[in-house]
Amino acid sequence: MKASLPDAERKRLEQMVAQQKLDDVPEDVREAIRQMDAAENAQINKEQEEKQLPPEVVDWEESKVYNFMDQDTKRRVQKYWQNAPSGVYFWDGRQYGAQVSRQDLKDMIMDEPIASNCIECYGILLTDQLLEKESQDLDVPTFMNPLCWNSAENLTVYYVHLYLCEPLFQNLARSNYIFFPISHESGFHHTLLIFDKELNEWYHCDSKRPKKPSTGKSFQNVQKMVDMVELWMTAVKQQADDMLEQGCRMKFDEKNSSEEELKMIEVPLTETERESIKWIKDNYKQKMAVTELKDNPQQGKDSLDCGLFVMYTMEIISKKGKVPKKLAKDDILNFRAHVVKSFAEKNKNNLTEGTLELLQKTPFATLIDAFHGGSIKEKDAKKSDDLITLLLQAYNSDTDLFVFGNRKFRMSTSDISMILGVPGSGLSVPKTKEGAYRSEFVTIYFDKKQRINKAAAEEALKKALAEAPETGDEKTKRDRNVAVLVLLNLFIKLLFPNSGGTISWDYIRVCEEVESLGKYSWAKEVGDFLKKSIKRKAKESQNMAGCVILVMVTGQVTGQVTVNVTVKFMSLTMSLFMYLHMSLVIIGFATRRE
Repeated sequence: MKASLPDAERKRLEQMVAQQKLDDVPEDVREAIRQMDAAENAQINKEQEEKQLPPEVVDWEESKVYNFMDQDTKRRVQKYWQNAPSGVYFWDGRQYGAQVSRQDLKDMIMDEPIASNCIECYGILLTDQLLEKESQDLDVPTFMNPLCWNSAENLTVYYVHLYLCEPLFQNLARSNYIFFPISHESGFHHTLLIFDKELNEWYHCDSKRPKKPSTGKSFQNVQKMVDMVELWMTAVKQQADDMLEQGCRMKFDEKNSSEEELKMIEVPLTETERESIKWIKDNYKQKMAVTELKDNPQQGKDSLDCGLFVMYTMEIISKKGKVPKKLAKDDILNFRAHVVKSFAEKNKNNLTEGTLELLQKTPFATLIDAFHGGSIKEKDAKKSDDLITLLLQAYNSDTDLFVFGNRKFRMSTSDISMILGVPGSGLSVPKTKEGAYRSEFVTIYFDKKQRINKAAAEEALKKALAEAPETGDEKTKRDRNVAVLVLLNLFIKLLFPNSGGTISWDYIRVCEEVESLGKYSWAKEVGDFLKKSIKRKAKESQNMAGCVILVMVTGQVTGQVTVNVTVKFMSLTMSLFMYLHMSLVIIGFATRRE
């Protein structure tokens, strides 16, 4: 999540650090900053007032879909609708655009048309379900993003690469079926295009099939999508021998490309990409005709269920079932209830009330609350490695001071306490020189492991979140274990990361004290851990470890008048919370209420 400073700003800061000479900012600049602060605060207050509007009151009982839902799903829906802030999604796929919003949920339950993002989300959900059952990724269908069709329709080269070429390179080898949801009539009608790799054939499922097959605007769109895929296959086939011999291919550079300019880079082939290229080389012979299926179910005359028919067909085929020729209205209402239930149950961003209550009692509740509302966006979760490097150049390891011109600054425990919202006083975390720590908790989630790394912590959290306890005692135990693992991932990802990606057994041991973590001085613990890393880097040129983002926040806050006059403390603190939020999103969870 690197955000580079503009070259001019970076050079200016480098020069100031090198010269160790900074002039005070004129009073007129300070007054301009105060005015900007006032304007920003007014905007923040306005946004907070807007977010505090009470949720829309919906009479769910009048919905036939709601009456098909079980009691647990009804409870989850009502709790979400009543308690979740407006920025919180009902289901979050942890990638841009893959979310089910409040409006999406209402549309599904009130028997309204659904948007293409819901189809995308359901494809992600089905993929997760199938991968849980398969020991390998083989024979798991590929659910293409609906934006794949948009990119083909508009012929935007950047998005063709992003949503069509790259997913096919990465998934063609392992999937027998590839599903292409297509939106017609500006999104008012959805159909499903299917590539059957085993039969090497295309099929089109339209729940509003025209009387004459292979006619109409929808089929023209489908044919355009097929032409785009086969254009890609033809290009791959022509270059297959060279790519396989050299073991690499040209891939678009997503980071440095734009809609106006596409940049390509040479990358080594993954094993899956190699197999995808081999399949095209051996099996793609010529253009393949598209068959309009004549026996797929059709929606009623006044039905708004086309998106549900697409999702239903994807699920049945992906789970190796047979799609019926007819579906009654009650069948689709029941399927809508099933979709809502699936999103409610499979949302791994949801933590139980028991887990949330435990976390709220820890010293890290402020950090948890910072992203609990769900209003933090991935695009905002950025840190500047350039700025951190510059600040570290101003660090004197002998005096433990940052030196900016004639001003000196020490990162104090109180600074860290204020920024992270953790205690600045209390006991020191006990340290031992023992080897691997053993307990019932460790045996359940880290059995036989000598060191715990980030991957192990992530897998343990996923395992705990997937558990389905039945008795009250089992639920209480599971809630506590999840809380411990949330904290452990917080420690290993943000507060105490090291260059080896592992965490000390001392921190694992203390995380188990989830109910009594408040007795320790966590600000001092985080600061000491970071300072040791800074000193090692200054003397031995090692990689940075610890809560590095603190260097940027505290450094800019202290030097905001002399180093970067446009940065204010509150915006920096929110940048920290955003960076933290993305660290947690990457490992597969965020604390949002059910």
